[in-house]
Amino acid sequence: MTKVKINEIEVGDVFGESSTYRVKSVNQGTIIFTHIQSGKEVELSHGYVTDLLYTADQYQSEVSVGLLDKVWTDKQVAEAKKKDPQFHAEVSSIKQIGIKTIWSEVGAKPFTVCFEKKGKDLSQKAYNTKVQEVTDAALEQINQAQAGRKGVAKTAAQIIEDLIRNPIVNYEKGTDRVLRGIKLQHESTDGFYQVTDLDITTGETKRLVNLNTIKWLVVDGVKYIVE
Repeated sequence: MTKVKINEIEVGDVFGESSTYRVKSVNQGTIIFTHIQSGKEVELSHGYVTDLLYTADQYQSEVSVGLLDKVWTDKQVAEAKKKDPQFHAEVSSIKQIGIKTIWSEVGAKPFTVCFEKKGKDLSQKAYNTKVQEVTDAALEQINQAQAGRKGVAKTAAQIIEDLIRNPIVNYEKGTDRVLRGIKLQHESTDGFYQVTDLDITTGETKRLVNLNTIKWLVVDGVKYIVE
């Protein structure tokens, strides 16, 4: 980065920054941070922090959202107008923005996000073992129903319905991952976005966030919970 020449600064010049900070200590009137991009120690006043910085950790409200934006339907508009004659929402206008829109508007703000990591494919042996376990459990249920003179056909139907609703798949579901970071990538064709993991202090800090599996997101003082 080119150093600013203080002796060449003139009134009206424009400056900017794109920085993230990690708190090192909180003092009376000031807070000591580590400037993550440079590793340097920075002291900022409480006023500067409250007026000009965004936090990835604190939030003052929680909002339940969907994956996509919700829009007003004709019926909802009619019902809203009955309750409030001054209601003027247009049909197809956004009623509640979804997490995809919220994520797209994060910009350079730090955030905390919880998402489901990508699962992994099972080996053929592991998949066969999984199938055998489900088969054995189903046979056990049927044998118990037969021994207890309960409805064998009904039990079998319940097992079949459960398999239809929860089929045996050849992959393991990914685990939840909580990450504090900033976005590096602002457009994606597959839902995966490259971010900087701010909790990694050495080595490669780039990670991928799967927008389609976000469980919740804290940004700009709000926690958005995906339902």
